[in-house]
Amino acid sequence: MAIDWTDACARAAALRDAYFALVSGSKAQSVAYQDAGVQRSVTYASSKIDLARLRDEIRAAEEECLTGEPASTISTKRYAIRGGSLRR
Repeated sequence: MAIDWTDACARAAALRDAYFALVSGSKAQSVAYQDAGVQRSVTYASSKIDLARLRDEIRAAEEECLTGEPASTISTKRYAIRGGSLRR
């Protein structure tokens, strides 16, 4: 089953399933998706994957699913407080 990678909720669910399967010691997990009209797949195996990075990708997809905005635009919003000078 191919996952629509542009749908953040579907992407988060697929990555979450792969993460839990890897943590529980199951076999290598494959995720198939379509990007720019090209069918692609990613295979995760517990011996060669950084689980922290996979968790970060899951969190980013979940945040994008909840807010509807990519996580990169959410985390880069910054505001500055400017102070003026006093005349004496």
